[in-house]
Amino acid sequence: MKLAAFFLLGLPFLAYAGSEQAMISNSVPEGFELQNFRFIYDEATCGKINFVLNPRNGDCSVEFETFHTMGTDTASCDLTIEVDLPPGLAMTPSRLTVEGDYQFDDGGSITLDAHYTLEGAADRIVLQRYWSNTDAGLVSNSFLEEELWTAPRPFSPCGGTAVFKGSFSLGASSFPLQKQSLIDIGKANLGAASEKKAPIAYWGWDYQICKAEEAKR
Repeated sequence: MKLAAFFLLGLPFLAYAGSEQAMISNSVPEGFELQNFRFIYDEATCGKINFVLNPRNGDCSVEFETFHTMGTDTASCDLTIEVDLPPGLAMTPSRLTVEGDYQFDDGGSITLDAHYTLEGAADRIVLQRYWSNTDAGLVSNSFLEEELWTAPRPFSPCGGTAVFKGSFSLGASSFPLQKQSLIDIGKANLGAASEKKAPIAYWGWDYQICKAEEAKR
């Protein structure tokens, strides 16, 4: 069983007047180039994670090697991305998508709790799902869940460092204990789903040119 998580984020938390009138784009505006990206996580709890960046729009594919829980257990993983922006550019989160598989016997349950936010923002994107099985036999299923940022989105500081903080929390519960529940993000292939998902978390952003910079163009 595998769980792939897709994150599409755009950061608006901003300190420049009139920015709400500026055009928002899901790719890096022409003439701008993203600077450094820093990925921060604890390999002891998250397992190994591979990061691949798209230079055109800055979107990031996050590949989990192993991250799962089974039986009656929980697991959590905190991720942070720091992005150094060029002068005149800001970012904001847009949505959070999680795709994957799970399996459990009757009496079992699976929980997924994920969220993401821009550092300093009061609101965040929250994705919470709960599945349970009361039928006899093993249940295996794939899912694709998405949450949009519905609150007014905050933008990052203009031309500063945008910091994204997020977390995954997985839970498995089995009753009676000889039954099995399992939820897995990564390449472990522990589940029984017939078609395995690529273990990818996709993080994207929206961009906005600061008003002062826009006036120069």
